[in-house]
Amino acid sequence: MFIDPRPIAFFFSLLLLCSLFFFPSFVLTTHTGMYFWDYGNSFLLEASRAGADVGDGGLDGKTFKYPSYVQDIMGDIFSLGFGPFRWVCTSGDPADLVITDTIAEQVMMKLAETAPPRVLAQLNDNLMWIRKAEENKMVVGSQARILYADCDGRSAIAAAFNVAVQEGRLSAPVVISRDHHDVSGTDSPFRETSNIQDGSSFCADMAVQNCIGDAMRGATWVALHNGGGVGWGEVMNGGFGLVLDGSEEAGKRAANMLLWVSFYCFFLVFGGGVLVWWWCGGVLLLLKLM
Repeated sequence: MFIDPRPIAFFFSLLLLCSLFFFPSFVLTTHTGMYFWDYGNSFLLEASRAGADVGDGGLDGKTFKYPSYVQDIMGDIFSLGFGPFRWVCTSGDPADLVITDTIAEQVMMKLAETAPPRVLAQLNDNLMWIRKAEENKMVVGSQARILYADCDGRSAIAAAFNVAVQEGRLSAPVVISRDHHDVSGTDSPFRETSNIQDGSSFCADMAVQNCIGDAMRGATWVALHNGGGVGWGEVMNGGFGLVLDGSEEAGKRAANMLLWVSFYCFFLVFGGGVLVWWWCGGVLLLLKLM
């Protein structure tokens, strides 16, 4: 028996609009010290479109009086250059993934010996993650792993992977890849780059420069694409892939490219006033530059 879904869809959309309109007044009590956790669904944006009182009166109704999770918490982490770092063992062999875990752990332990306190805190968190990854079956995709790392970590881990492939400790090449590099390749005015003080959140400078720069500096492939996390038309992303096959050329490409993948956000600060400068007042940014 055929049931016309349109009345049901219409009723559901009305319920959704009502919830978006009334919900903020009940839950957004950040003035009491509570945090507002909003990451992938652009809740504030949709609530504003439903007529809820969430705006701060600026930038054509596209900025909000409640700081998002990314702005309020992740901003400090991004300003240090830490962001998702993915690698894939092309062999598909779980044993290779375990070896890469050990390599990443050793690299971070070495970096931790001389890291300043704010960076050390991030390294310790990620050391715990990588040490527990195999036990907790944190496999992403086809024998892949995601780890938060900064510029120094990404570069050193990639170099160590390439050497391990060259020496035969890893049975096949490793691919470093990210569809959107959160720290420096995502222009998302309702998430990663929300509430930028100078209005540059609606520019796609980081995504475009990340993509083009990676192509010029040795990436195996690059991507410039729309959508992801917050919906089509709401974000531009720049992504890359780099094959580490154990060759000297691959090592040079990794050293040449990964530094800039992390530091786009730092150098763009002075030209465009991107998120890390405004969220953190430049303190953590200057710490990292020094």
